[in-house]
Amino acid sequence: MPRWMYLTLGILALSASFFLPFKLATQTESNVNVSVTIDGQPADALIRIFKNAEFFQVEYTDVHSLGQAGFQLPNGNYLFQVEHGAGFTSLPKQQEVAVGSGTNNIEVNIERLFNPNKQGYYSADLHTHSIASRASTLEIFGIPNHGSTPVDQAVGVQLAADLDVMFISDHNTVSSHELFAQTSIERGIPYLLSEEITTLLWGHFNAYSLEPGKLVEFGFAKVPGQFFEESRANGATMIQVNHPYSIGFGYFVIEDDPMFRSDFEAVEVFNDHFGEDDLRTINKMFEFWNAGQRYVATAVSDDHDWKILGSEYGSPRTFVFVDGELTAEKFLQSLQAGHAYVTHGPLLNVTANGAIPGETLTLGQGESLTFNTEVQSVHSLSGLTLDLIHNGEPIQSVSLDDVNTQNVSFEEAVTESGWYLIRLVTSPRNYEAMTNPIWIEVAP
Repeated sequence: MPRWMYLTLGILALSASFFLPFKLATQTESNVNVSVTIDGQPADALIRIFKNAEFFQVEYTDVHSLGQAGFQLPNGNYLFQVEHGAGFTSLPKQQEVAVGSGTNNIEVNIERLFNPNKQGYYSADLHTHSIASRASTLEIFGIPNHGSTPVDQAVGVQLAADLDVMFISDHNTVSSHELFAQTSIERGIPYLLSEEITTLLWGHFNAYSLEPGKLVEFGFAKVPGQFFEESRANGATMIQVNHPYSIGFGYFVIEDDPMFRSDFEAVEVFNDHFGEDDLRTINKMFEFWNAGQRYVATAVSDDHDWKILGSEYGSPRTFVFVDGELTAEKFLQSLQAGHAYVTHGPLLNVTANGAIPGETLTLGQGESLTFNTEVQSVHSLSGLTLDLIHNGEPIQSVSLDDVNTQNVSFEEAVTESGWYLIRLVTSPRNYEAMTNPIWIEVAP
């Protein structure tokens, strides 16, 4: 190609790059106001916006204006997908929207399909971040742009996920505590304050519930025992091991190190989308439980960025049984006792001879043990298998039907002390939900 043609193409490209921003800037935009209700009551919501069948942007209702969102869009036709607890307690509501000149007022009502609160189960995402993580990770590790969610909206996005207890755990900082607590109080929602203790050598840990503003100081030379002890001194009654087998910073990878401490209480078995690291963690938990170490299994999103598609606060999450009125203190105490299950969506209500996960039954040799499980899901249960696990091994299984609610019973004659749990899987290597153990002691 002659040099003049290269020159001409270069000039055209520069001209296009110069005029394109001007063209976009002059594109007409209009105000859009969205009012969201669930069963007729104002509700926090996530709004996914699509244009020409492609994702366009994400918006949320304002945490300070219940059920109200306001933003601008270029004039045109869109598909709004509005969500409150989507995948857990409801389905997304889709609505076609034509944005024209002036102010466009949109009303969306979502139907709640399930309410686990009625069965005494309340949920939290026990590993979340806000924009406060950005400054600390940049200062300590030189990592930029690690967190974008405004601190107050970190409450709003959790409410949009239909979580019941708010949770914050920024990297090596508690600078978000005051505003996060203030916003939760403003909304009348229980909350737990944490910090993700982020190290280079030992893994990551969430200490909760910390006293407001109490920082566990970072130090490159510190060892796990020092972090744990400072967490306890700052009010933490639970230390959670985060993503234990993540490459480069998984705590269980260094289990044979002399500095390894086993005096933690909880372990993330689901972290964001289920993967091989999670499966490895579950198998390790089976080993712990077989050794009588009653660590609590939790599920978390580990989300940092509220408007990035594909990773949402509250997915997955931990459900905890609370007897009576919900408070942060009662939620935490019940979680410590293991009265909990973890899930990517389906809801579980499991008892064994009346006992719930975390409880201990004393039975005679050969005495009958009856597990009653109710499974609820906003999506069809077809393709899922419910397993009864005894001391780490599946002993009974039922393939579920093409329904949204199914009750399953397992009968078992007790022969030895140990533990049982219920898991819901698409295959033995892909979990959808799992309870914490119910413990069995066989009387002599």
